[in-house]
Amino acid sequence: IDDELEIKHENIVLLPSAFSEDINSDLNIQQRWCNQTFPITINELRLNIFDGLNEQIH
Repeated sequence: IDDELEIKHENIVLLPSAFSEDINSDLNIQQRWCNQTFPITINELRLNIFDGLNEQIH
């Protein structure tokens, strides 16, 4: 990707985890679930990438 795009260090962001997990002390089990933050953030990132690619094309 770096060969095709100019990615500057200030444009790199950490994404939230796609999953969350915790220990349910009542059931004494580890539970894991998909969170709602990751899909929203990844879609925003995709839009930014495609907008940047579109600007480079035109």
